[in-house]
Amino acid sequence: MGETLKRIQKNKKAGFYEGLTADLIVAEMKRSGGIITHEDLRNYHSVWRKPMVGNYRGHKVYSMPPPSSGGIALLQLLKMVEPYPLEKMEFHSPEHLHVVAEAERRVYADRAKHLGDPDFYNVPQENLLDSAYIVAVSYTHLRAHETVLDIVCRLLLEKKTHKQKKKKLSTYDNNNNSPYKLY
Repeated sequence: MGETLKRIQKNKKAGFYEGLTADLIVAEMKRSGGIITHEDLRNYHSVWRKPMVGNYRGHKVYSMPPPSSGGIALLQLLKMVEPYPLEKMEFHSPEHLHVVAEAERRVYADRAKHLGDPDFYNVPQENLLDSAYIVAVSYTHLRAHETVLDIVCRLLLEKKTHKQKKKKLSTYDNNNNSPYKLY
């Protein structure tokens, strides 16, 4: 790895896509039944994409944009768990695991359904990170009998019905606790 990085440092793009590193990649592809060729490496062009940016408890978070699914997944996960006092929960306690696992379950469902290469698929980045959507998806932590689809449909219908009105959206559990308030 170190030698590869030295070749990239010295020869820039050619240090990876041509020469010894390219030869090693193609040899490994042949050995393991892969399909990448020297021609593929020569014809490859990287694409600069704007990083994903979000906030978590006062910290700015930068992450990879699509086609990587990690950036959206990370920002969704952080937004979903942010209202919960994870720092007050015992690490790996049932309560802690429940909050994190349920958030991850929702994030990975979105990842499987909505994320891909934006050169070939219209990734709904803004919708997936929209606060109202995050609240709707996260609210199922508190109201297990209502599905995510039920909540999203209800919110979309309310939005369609009240297009011109600004709304305050708050969610409450059965004890009148509100982990989310959106304006």
